[in-house]
Amino acid sequence: MLEGVDQIAIYTNPSITASKETPYLFLPATTSVTEFTNAVNALPSENKSVSGGQQYIDDAVTEAISNARGESNPCGQFGSVVVLSGPTIFTEYNSAYDAFLQKTISAKVPVYVLQHEGVVDNISEIEGESRRVAESTGGAYYKFLINNASTFTQLDDTFFPAITHDRGGYTLRYRTNQPNSGDHQGVVSLSDGSATTGFSYSVWVLPASITISMPQEGAIIQRTARQQVDSTNIFDSYIQSVEYGLNWPDGYPRDIVSAQLLVNSSTGQATIDLVPESNKFDWEIRDLDQIGDNPITLQIRVIDELGVEALSEPRSIVVQNVLDLDPVRGLSKWAIYGFIALGVLVLALIILVIIMGKQLKDVIKNGGGIKGVFQEVRKTLVGGGRRKALAKLKVIEGPTSSVGKDLTIFTESVKLGRDPAQSDYSFFADTNSSVSGLHCRIERVSGTWRLVAVSKSGSETFLDGQSIPFNQPIPLSNGQIIQMGYPAQQPVIFEFQAIDTGYQPQADDPRKTETDVLRTQVSSGPAPLSFGGPADTPQESGDDLFDQFRDRE
Repeated sequence: MLEGVDQIAIYTNPSITASKETPYLFLPATTSVTEFTNAVNALPSENKSVSGGQQYIDDAVTEAISNARGESNPCGQFGSVVVLSGPTIFTEYNSAYDAFLQKTISAKVPVYVLQHEGVVDNISEIEGESRRVAESTGGAYYKFLINNASTFTQLDDTFFPAITHDRGGYTLRYRTNQPNSGDHQGVVSLSDGSATTGFSYSVWVLPASITISMPQEGAIIQRTARQQVDSTNIFDSYIQSVEYGLNWPDGYPRDIVSAQLLVNSSTGQATIDLVPESNKFDWEIRDLDQIGDNPITLQIRVIDELGVEALSEPRSIVVQNVLDLDPVRGLSKWAIYGFIALGVLVLALIILVIIMGKQLKDVIKNGGGIKGVFQEVRKTLVGGGRRKALAKLKVIEGPTSSVGKDLTIFTESVKLGRDPAQSDYSFFADTNSSVSGLHCRIERVSGTWRLVAVSKSGSETFLDGQSIPFNQPIPLSNGQIIQMGYPAQQPVIFEFQAIDTGYQPQADDPRKTETDVLRTQVSSGPAPLSFGGPADTPQESGDDLFDQFRDRE
């Protein structure tokens, strides 16, 4: 034992260590020769009173291996285990023997068995399992017959040289971030300088092996092209996935600092930079637009942290571009939409001519010509003459942005409520309110204005504070107050004011229709009220579609 260098621990039978904290451990690991010598001298010369000796030798070796490889050993590795015993064998017939043997072998530590023959005559018959343990772990089995320590020399040429060799055996692992290929010299010294040795080694830094896994060798990537009006082609795909893998010859992966895709095609060579951290990426094949077969050769090139470059084997593929000759599918979607719109317009004109056939004949007969026909059609489509304000509603209570505003009525029927899809004027569309989606309707019939409650949810409509029945027209006069909904539940209150009181519509007067109504949502938010409904200023026109009706009055 070398003072301060060798570390030794002693494990023995539990009867001897009964007064100690750790079973089986007699001497904790020490590098002191004096401590080791004193512990050996303190061991009893005999231990005949202990029964079950076979089991104890298994457990003692197991404890030695477990503790020596624990956190208390900073190196995590030790040289050897030495078993010194009398004529006691390992537990050949114990059920835990195989597990003990496998654990001893997996520790990768040689076990040396020194067995004193003593007075046993059949030592050769019982040594089998002890020898098996020793030789299975790379150690050795030795028998000795001496009793006098002064003559303890028969192991000098066998056991002690072997244990000395184990003590001096080291495995060195060396890694560097420098690509220093070639032959090198090294020196290993013990920490106390008691021993030094030189050695030489060679380093050959090899590049990684790169394998492209996608696309496969000889793959045909087929794309379909649609030719546009300007003779350019639009393809159904512009992306191809590429994957590759790296294999490191020394088993130690290195960081990749750069990666590139090398593309060789009929249009030339291209180098595409890749993200080094990913081995899967999308390759854009937009420029490969020649109709027919486009042979391509792909390679991956990487440079690792040592500056070593690796290049994959070429991967040959074909990008096959096929032209779609179907004229309909060849059209752009906007061209198709244009044809659909044109068809709808032609159909509408045909229907209009059928409906207005008699009127157009009368115009032509009266000498109106093409201009007269055009004016008649225009009046039918967009209306003609003067649009008058028939009535208005002054908002007294409702959304903040609408209070005090006048809602002008240009038609003889207007719907009021909360839902913009059902009402001509809507209120509190985005909030909870007692106003129904379609709450009430104001209409003029034979010159008389009426109020009709139509709420399907049962929310009432009030006229001058009195609830009116549902679906029954109630006469409406100037200055009357209309209320939709209930107080404290966001009601809307108006004052009704009739403007045009002299016009009496005929039974067949087309002004009774609702085609002029533009639905307007009254915002309940903080933004200013914006009406998209009928304009407050009448629209002037030189032609009045309803002149024939006014002549009859």
